[in-house]
Amino acid sequence: MNEKDLIKIINIADHYGERKQVIKSIEEYAELIQVLVKYSLIKNKDYDDQAPGLIARIKEEIADTYIMTAQLVYLLSLDMGHIEELIDRKLDRQLERIANEH
Repeated sequence: MNEKDLIKIINIADHYGERKQVIKSIEEYAELIQVLVKYSLIKNKDYDDQAPGLIARIKEEIADTYIMTAQLVYLLSLDMGHIEELIDRKLDRQLERIANEH
């Protein structure tokens, strides 16, 4: 994320505040879940002609959840360094699980 986008995210987060943005985050994550469920159902039933429209919606919802996640990190004063450590640990753990599948 570039500095210009981060400034926009902070301005929006400050305007609405923690309470409203936590609720908005829940809404956005739910919308992503809904479109992913629909996509998985369509892919499983071979309705591939509907998939391109859903891909566009998935991109939109990922953008929304990315923005809301950045706002939560800011509003809740979360330590990005610690989050990055957790991400690294979780990625390593999953790769270890994958290696043990074979």
